[in-house]
Amino acid sequence: MVDETKDETTNETAPEEVEEVPRKSRRGFASMTAEMRRELGQRGGRKRAASGTLRRWTSEEARIAGSKGGKAPRRRRGEGAT
Repeated sequence: MVDETKDETTNETAPEEVEEVPRKSRRGFASMTAEMRRELGQRGGRKRAASGTLRRWTSEEARIAGSKGGKAPRRRRGEGAT
């Protein structure tokens, strides 16, 4: 970024160098390698399966859920329910 200051001797503006702000460090998942993210996901899946709270879909349930995709009601502006 350039900050202009007046030069008193020549009455012209001269650019003044300003220190660049260092980039933010990556945090959370962004700081992890792909292998670390994969291991973390695997741990979560194993723990959930071991605790008995893992949800298993039947093929019929999966078919119904998949058929609902993109079928949300769409309304134009001004045509909402009254």
